[in-house]
Amino acid sequence: MAIPRILLVLAVLLLVVASPASAGHLIIDQPGFAETNLAEFRDFYVYGIFDGTVERPGDIRIELFRGDTARGTPVRVIQSHVDPVTGSTNESVMDASYPNGTRRNGAMVPDLIRAPGGIRDPGNKVVVTNRYYLGLIQGGVTKDFDTSYQGPNGLPLADLTAGNYTIAVTGISGACTGERVNKTVTLGLTSTALGRFSPQENMDTIVRYAAATDRHVYLDWFPGFFTDPDNSSVRFESPQRWTPNNGIEVVNDRPGTHADIPAVANNALLIYNINSGSTTCSVEMAAILRYHLEDCLNTTFLHYDTGEPLFTYRDAASGRIRNLTGIPVPFPRTSQIVPVRAEILMPGNDSRENFFDPHDIATPRTIESHPEEGILAPPGSRMVIYGAARPIASSVTPTATPYRFTVDNRIGSVRSVITDNRGRVIADSRHEMNLSRSYPTGSPNRVFSQFEFGIALPVPNTMGHYQISLAGYDMNGQPVSDATAMIPLTVSVSPRVSLPHCIVLPEGGLLLAGRSSGITRWLVIHATS
Repeated sequence: MAIPRILLVLAVLLLVVASPASAGHLIIDQPGFAETNLAEFRDFYVYGIFDGTVERPGDIRIELFRGDTARGTPVRVIQSHVDPVTGSTNESVMDASYPNGTRRNGAMVPDLIRAPGGIRDPGNKVVVTNRYYLGLIQGGVTKDFDTSYQGPNGLPLADLTAGNYTIAVTGISGACTGERVNKTVTLGLTSTALGRFSPQENMDTIVRYAAATDRHVYLDWFPGFFTDPDNSSVRFESPQRWTPNNGIEVVNDRPGTHADIPAVANNALLIYNINSGSTTCSVEMAAILRYHLEDCLNTTFLHYDTGEPLFTYRDAASGRIRNLTGIPVPFPRTSQIVPVRAEILMPGNDSRENFFDPHDIATPRTIESHPEEGILAPPGSRMVIYGAARPIASSVTPTATPYRFTVDNRIGSVRSVITDNRGRVIADSRHEMNLSRSYPTGSPNRVFSQFEFGIALPVPNTMGHYQISLAGYDMNGQPVSDATAMIPLTVSVSPRVSLPHCIVLPEGGLLLAGRSSGITRWLVIHATS
């Protein structure tokens, strides 16, 4: 009796689903779906984490084809050479004494493979463990660093210039035999969202901003920087590999690019927690300044409208614990410094210059979230004005690591002058631009930010109207153009309500105008017979 055709097809499908070859060990986790647009000449990892532990995963070949399909002659071919017994890369083929990187706790990375072919062979750069595979595709940016940059025919590899490319990952032995997965990536123009990835709230903000503005944020591992998926203490770093790859994603200055050149670099950088030792400053901001792009229309510097992504405080008026969130907003093109928040503390409460604890719920405070509209404070209290500064035009000095620089100049201090309503100077002081924060809660450790400030000032003892003038000075003590801000200050018996303006109405009665919590409030008092 003949088997009906539809039943035969179903039987074949069931066999295919049940077969080990289609169990689906192979997957391409990186490049991630949000990071398939890369700079020209980029090196990149091809990385897949297995679903659980795979016994004897076997050899894996990774090919890169120009175009949208895995057809024709690949422009890159790299392949693992696993131990035939374990089906994984053997420690014996790793260069345990590699001088140009730091390997911790036996991290398995393709950068260290020395056999077969030697450490400089770009074709052997795939490792396979029972938890993941990881391959290094070289695109040209580091072709002068620890590589022959030659194909199997001995000829120099062609740099990866603008266009679409298809990655094909194929299992050729062991448990992955016969499996094949593809992913298409595009090399060319990039648009990035940059900033520190600590604390977590700041990283989350950058990721959300990137998604909302169609920018890229780099969460995939740069080649030369890797952490084991199961143990963060198992890691590898080679700055001479990963730093150039980071650098050209910000400003691509490699000779021979087809589309991605410094003049079209497009970056948004969030000013928060940035100090000179951070990659955000020495690699990313430095790239922008190196090519004089700080005032370019394609460069956007951001700050939090409240100065923080999130902080918790005790409200002085109610005694309640409150949370205040911030959103990233662009710096005004006409101002290099921006006051973002003022905090009013009653006498007896400590106000510390250039220090902020985002989790301090013990100190009662009154928050003025729009200080440029005016600060209201009682006589004899203390206030702290927080703010941020844009990077200014500066030369950069090279370091021993390619694409890492020292930024030579910035706004280094802020002068504060308080005058009364007659223009008389009440106070004149200079303050360092170097806000520190406490992370985590209660920690004695401080994270310093050289592009933010927290100026502690005494509130005058006499009630009335005052003006606070802020002016930025560079590291050489010279005033910076457009680095000024004016803040009205009203000293009143109430920390929340300013001295009212009184207007006599024509029909009789009074119109009182005052400000409370940054909001103008009106009160009409009608005349009675």
